[in-house]
Parts: sequence; C-alpha cells; structure tokens
Amino acid sequence: MTLPIKTWSSPNDSEQKFLAAVLAYGLSKKLNRRSFEAVNESHIDIFDFESDIADVVVYDINNYYKPALIVEFCREEEIQSTLRTVEIIAEIYGVKESFVYNTTSGVWYKISSKTVAFTSDSTLFRLALQQLVSHSLENYF
Repeated sequence: MTLPIKTWSSPNDSEQKFLAAVLAYGLSKKLNRRSFEAVNESHIDIFDFESDIADVVVYDINNYYKPALIVEFCREEEIQSTLRTVEIIAEIYGVKESFVYNTTSGVWYKISSKTVAFTSDSTLFRLALQQLVSHSLENYF
C-alpha cells in the first residue's frame, strides 16, 4: 500500500494540506456533481490502491471515475521534482489537466503534453484555480 509522503509535521505541510482541502471543497461546489467528484489526498486511480496519491483529484464519474484533473502543492525547493513527477503521473494515468502550485512563490504551473505554462486556468472546467482558492479562503479569514 502506498502512503502519502506528506505529513502534518511542519507548518509548510499543514499549509499545503489546508490549501488542498480548500481547493477540493471549492471545486466540489463549482463542478457538476453528477459528472465530477473533487477530493483531496486521494489515489489517482480510484480502483488501484497502489496508485499514486495527489493533493487534489477530480474524477470524471461518467468515464469510470478516470482522473480528469490533478493538483499538487509544493515548496520552492521541491518544484522541479514535483513538476517532473506530475508530468509522468499525468501521462501514466491519462489525466486531462495537471497543475502544480508553488506555495513559496504563489506561482501556478499547468502541465500538458510535455509543456509547462504559468497559469491556473483550467480549460476543461473553465475555472481559474487561483481565483477559486482565493475566493474559498475568504470564508476562513
């Protein structure tokens, strides 16, 4: 069984987990619940508990719960390895859209077809993830 490497042991990890929960909740409110399910800290392949785990996964319910979108949160020192890992994971699992958010710099990266763009815009869901996170955080502060 693959367990998440991240823990709540440091403030940075806590921030990342909190942002993942906030984003998953925000997505669950915006997406059509009959078609998509947004969860945090979940296996990318819902039917394989040996599969990798992402901070946020949006499953396409009408397509046998295939992952439609994944998001990973990381710090500056982890950015290069996280970008590469997400690129590989997206290819392995056939994820339509993949994002990485650098919590140190506040920069979003969209990974697709071996290219990386500086954006939080999901073309699949027509949402700006940064705007969704910012709006969702207003409920807490």
